[in-house]
Amino acid sequence: MDFKALEFRQNLKILIMFLIVQFFGLFMAAAVYSGAQETQLNSAQVGASINYALSYIVGILLFTLVLLFIIKKARSDKVFIILEAFAVGGASFIAFLVLIGVATNTVQSTIYGNSVTYEDAAALILAASLILAKNKWPRLRNTVSILSSAGLGFFIGINLTFPAVYVFMVLLAVYDFIAVFVTKHMVVMGERMSGMNLAFLVGASEAEAVPRRKLSREELEKAAKHRQIFEKQGNLLKALARQHLVPVYARRELGNGDLAVPLMAAVSAYQMTFSFMTSFVVIFGATFGLLLTFYVLNRYKRALPAIPPLLFGITVALLVYVLLGGSNLL
Repeated sequence: MDFKALEFRQNLKILIMFLIVQFFGLFMAAAVYSGAQETQLNSAQVGASINYALSYIVGILLFTLVLLFIIKKARSDKVFIILEAFAVGGASFIAFLVLIGVATNTVQSTIYGNSVTYEDAAALILAASLILAKNKWPRLRNTVSILSSAGLGFFIGINLTFPAVYVFMVLLAVYDFIAVFVTKHMVVMGERMSGMNLAFLVGASEAEAVPRRKLSREELEKAAKHRQIFEKQGNLLKALARQHLVPVYARRELGNGDLAVPLMAAVSAYQMTFSFMTSFVVIFGATFGLLLTFYVLNRYKRALPAIPPLLFGITVALLVYVLLGGSNLL
């Protein structure tokens, strides 16, 4: 067993969580639009939708600035917990609201109603309870991230036309590239969120004792860098050393935004065509983009922006689909 095997298992776990978000969000969209008839939006509506996309970008930038300021200035972790409760809890509230609407057969009025209902109160209680439970049991982080990512992707997807979603994805891809490679603030935020177990990421980590002779020099150097993870287990380290075993550790994480972006495209495609096929093409393309990210990450061993390859995969898949006679989303 070596690092490659560990990384493969982690990639598989991340991929499974990624697909759960996509199909869970698509299920919510199908529930909301059940029985609806296909309609074509006029140019004014499309223009308004693009304005919404631009406003979302501004909101993301403002949220990032606030988060960076907090990371730099905050001396207590409580402010991060509060921020997580509002951001992740709000997105989870959307997911619970749809599920409750499906269970009570009131999904249309629950989502589009103008008054506060019992369903709203129940969804709020469930979202708050989930955040509290995650703070007590940190292992729930991935569950909370999956629910909130699905809620966020679904919410944006039903409020934007596909052309607006595509513009949004392009802007996000540019921002993601700059945030990782130029300003590098996304790397800083990711490390802080991971260290605090905040539900802004899904992650998979594993540790395993491997015979020293099976590890290359590069892998031994990598294992040495992670030695501090096992320092509290001093007796264990000594026992492993006597058996010529080396503890190896590997971790992989993906941000909630990387989970939500493909979903909003799949949901928007569905609400414009009422065809699962188009949404499946989007998800297939996004999956290809995610696998491409894993390949590059495994090869170059550095932080990467996931949205550009996700956008690339979706674009290629949709172009092939349209050329083969599929639906035109423009």
